This record gives sequence, C-alpha cells and structure tokens, in this order.
Amino acid sequence: MQISLKCRAVASLDLGADDCLGLTTRGGSAWVTLEGDSEDFALSTTSPLKFTGPGRLVIEALENDMIIRVEHLTSVLGDSSLSPAFPMPNRH
Repeated sequence: MQISLKCRAVASLDLGADDCLGLTTRGGSAWVTLEGDSEDFALSTTSPLKFTGPGRLVIEALENDMIIRVEHLTSVLGDSSLSPAFPMPNRH
C-alpha cells in the first residue's frame, strides 16, 4: 500500500494487536508516532521504520509532498524475522 501526502498533511493507520508494518519513502521526510508511545520518529529515505500494534499510527509529511510505502511485515505472534527490504530496528 502507498500513502501520498502533501506537505504538512496528516494520515493515520489503525494497527491491530497482531499487526507489524514497515514504512519506507524514496523522498521527503515525515514525523511518525504510535499513539500511546512516548517517542516520535523521523521517517526518511535513510531511516525506514517498523511498528507493531496495537495503536493508531500518525504520520505527517514535514517539508514536501511525499509517498510512503506501507508493507505488512509479519504477525507479532508469527515469525519475527524481517525481509531484507526492511533491515531496521524495531520501533516499539
């Protein structure tokens, strides 16, 4: 799935308890937070992110229009290995 955001636009995704999502972008940067988590994260071309549910994921494009690729990685209860396309630390 892809999310297209204009500069300063906001999108949200609801994650279920078993959801695990990877976020990447080829351009631009975004502020990302998971509701209930005290940390905020920066998504950029060099910093892909991974989030596990449950919770609402909130994404805001910071400096320009951007396209964010959202990929369902694995179930939290299933295999926790990441595909080579997402060699990033867990962000939850």
